[in-house]
Amino acid sequence: MVICEHVANPWRTEGRLLARLMQVIYTLLGWQFFMGGCELQRHTQELLRDAGEWDQFDLKYYEAKDAIPWVVGELIKKGKAVETDENKEKVEAVETDKNKEKVEAVETDKNIKMAENMETDENMAMDGTLEMDEPMEMDEPMEMGDPMDKGDKMEKSYAEAVKA
Repeated sequence: MVICEHVANPWRTEGRLLARLMQVIYTLLGWQFFMGGCELQRHTQELLRDAGEWDQFDLKYYEAKDAIPWVVGELIKKGKAVETDENKEKVEAVETDKNKEKVEAVETDKNIKMAENMETDENMAMDGTLEMDEPMEMDEPMEMGDPMDKGDKMEKSYAEAVKA
């Protein structure tokens, strides 16, 4: 956890009494209201230290002698693993495997549905109950005859029509 917060002036250790008095005045004049809930009276460092056990507790005061000092630092809860690149790679690998499994499952479901639909269509075609929008493909081409014969016949009938 990373912390950066305005805090009560540490006037007893490294701050100043005058700065602490100014914090009290700011608070009375509505600091908390005008600054969105920021509390200059809060002893954040002590509250966090008492909040639990920490593997790392590194907070430092900045501008401790001013009326509005702040603490900045990093805290790591005891027993919590720090995220490393190696951990990120493992998580990404697991997520990728899960996504592949989901895609394969969806594709398998689609293939099963297509096969079921094809079986239904074939059964209906055999029963004669299938109404088709498009003609079915044929295995062997149909014999159409010699197209030149038709052309000759057309020319002859045209010539006969012109003569008449």
